[in-house]
Amino acid sequence: MESGYKTYFECLVIRSFLQDAYDFLSPSEFNYSLPSITLLDIDLQSKICDLVYENEVKEAKFGKPMLWIGIYIAVASLFCVLAMAADLLHGLRNKKLWFPSKYFTLNAASIMVITVAMKLPVDLNDPMPGWLDIFAKLASMPFMTTMMANLMPSLASMDDKKLFENVIGLLILVITIVVNVSIQIHTGVVENLTLTYIYIGAMLYLLIVLTSVALTAPVSKQILENKYQAAHKLVSKDMHRRMSTVEELIQCVRRYSIMAGTSSPQFVVATTPLCSAAGIICICSTIIYFYDVLTLIIYGISYYKRLGEHNYYKLFLEYDSDYKWSVVGIFLIQSVGIVVGTIHSIFRCFAPLSFKLSLKWCKKHTKILKVEMYWLQKLFEWKDIHLVLPIGSRTLKALVHNLNHFIIRVCTGFQMVIVVSCKTIALIPIGIVIIGVVGPFSRRITNLNLVIQTY
Repeated sequence: MESGYKTYFECLVIRSFLQDAYDFLSPSEFNYSLPSITLLDIDLQSKICDLVYENEVKEAKFGKPMLWIGIYIAVASLFCVLAMAADLLHGLRNKKLWFPSKYFTLNAASIMVITVAMKLPVDLNDPMPGWLDIFAKLASMPFMTTMMANLMPSLASMDDKKLFENVIGLLILVITIVVNVSIQIHTGVVENLTLTYIYIGAMLYLLIVLTSVALTAPVSKQILENKYQAAHKLVSKDMHRRMSTVEELIQCVRRYSIMAGTSSPQFVVATTPLCSAAGIICICSTIIYFYDVLTLIIYGISYYKRLGEHNYYKLFLEYDSDYKWSVVGIFLIQSVGIVVGTIHSIFRCFAPLSFKLSLKWCKKHTKILKVEMYWLQKLFEWKDIHLVLPIGSRTLKALVHNLNHFIIRVCTGFQMVIVVSCKTIALIPIGIVIIGVVGPFSRRITNLNLVIQTY
């Protein structure tokens, strides 16, 4: 802003000099080797001063609040990171390595904070040409992907009304981000198109998966409640029949502890193929992000070397946007948030294997084309609802009912595709565990055969 005022002041000085020269010097007093000063020259200089004021002074004046907006974005991002870190510590302290969502949950407050944290990718007006500006804008999309994957277990803790409201709120936010980023791609503001398309695809896929979980969560809670009541009756009968020793009492307490731990609605959602697939998408997004950041850093250092500059830290201080130094905080905080959220996702991917890994379980979960009834039960219930319409025409009523059934059939087919795709992606951690278990065992068998052949 100071440089804008300085340029404007210099422009006014030149205009004043031209005006004084025109007023006090007659044409005969001019050196005829120099061009004479006319009213047209003074008018042209006045217009230049006006342009400088509009483009330099006013723009700098209106861009002054952007620094505080950047700080606001950094603080909102920090709240999200602290909430995810608190869930991480809570899970480690209670030895729940599927990390239940206690602090970072989907509600009106969290959606508002996430909306503020996502200001950079939806900013259509402010150019961000500097290295750090690019880093900060780049970090926001994988940060959003990480937060969406971490919010998924919290859907199981809501009633139907809150679930619907919160999912709609998140849907509006994600669609807004995707549309604004698409506009920036079309206008050439975003240059790294491949990476941006990957992040857009990841956000949209996670949004669809999250909606699919929201459809299944109420049914899963009901099934879980019925199973818990049945198990509670069975354990209660066994407890009354066998409580003669301390060991049997300890065994009953352990059974109740296992029932309480595995009957959590969040645990059920966290161990589904949908949550595992969301975790894998989040992990892939994080790997791509840090690979791209590392590539940009290496390219920046090589560029500085060609210029003969050895102070490479200046690469991380090169910001040209109106957000100024606040982009440093945004980039660092959101990058830390990506790491923290990815730790959640890694453990949640392997959470089902740590509790249920067996040959029977692996065989069941490799049947990826089988879609269980509870994934579709909510949609079937909607299909059976008879719509009461204030329409007199039977033809119009029949048309509305047929349209309703058609939409539900399409949603049912879409739900089946999502479940099958998530089961396919969820095979990745199963394959990793099988390779990790079978690989060393097969090597031992091979070594044993070599020893036998030697003797």
